[in-house]
Amino acid sequence: MRGKDAYTQMAVDEAILDAVLENKSPETLRFFDFCPQAITIGRLQKIEEINVNLCEKKGIDIVRRLTGGRAVVHSGDFTFSLIIKRNNPIFGGTIYETYKAVSAIFLFSLRSLDVHATWEKVKYTKVKSKNSSLQQNPLCFSSVSRYELTINKKKVLGVSQYRKRDTILIQGTLLLRKTTSIFFDLFPRSSHGSISNIEEIGKITIGFETFGDVFKEELKRTYRMSVGGGELSSREIEQAEMLRRKYKSYEWNYRYTY
Repeated sequence: MRGKDAYTQMAVDEAILDAVLENKSPETLRFFDFCPQAITIGRLQKIEEINVNLCEKKGIDIVRRLTGGRAVVHSGDFTFSLIIKRNNPIFGGTIYETYKAVSAIFLFSLRSLDVHATWEKVKYTKVKSKNSSLQQNPLCFSSVSRYELTINKKKVLGVSQYRKRDTILIQGTLLLRKTTSIFFDLFPRSSHGSISNIEEIGKITIGFETFGDVFKEELKRTYRMSVGGGELSSREIEQAEMLRRKYKSYEWNYRYTY
């Protein structure tokens, strides 16, 4: 689903999540981008960590995700969501089992394109200090978590989750191309080195559609899964239209403030 704004894309994910939860829709994988360019922030992140006024002036949408983590810049990226039941035999299970299964497909897809990505297996460490550099940097791609992908020690894949009863929403972003320079004005200068991309560090240009096709082929090869085309159900469309108002609202986006 391409060419939609950030509020719509987040609303669609939640509409599908609720439909899968109620057994009204099948488990769903979708690929999408953002038009106009956007920033999504984590479920518990403070929106003030981003220059909201400049976003508005430059026509950049900013929206809070259901999933956790920190801010993701959506410019030249491949974004996906996967909505499944917790007992899904491939992607279900614990939080880290889900991360591992999802990241593995991205790893195999990149390697099939001769991109030498590395699968990180760093241990989880709890942040104790409110003044730590991890908390000060608002960008998702400023640090690497377990089972995320890097190229030359630079993170290129970020994945986050939201679990609602027996259903899981997984959202993630693969940075394919260089981010538009305007985004660097939206964050502290200390964050600028955090945004990398495959085109620069992997020395290869990969199109959105090309990666999507390779990803589906790797699903078939690795997990023997076939992904067919599909459209949103009338129920999902109706629900997404209502939820879009929530995602564009002040109450949702500013729910955590200083």
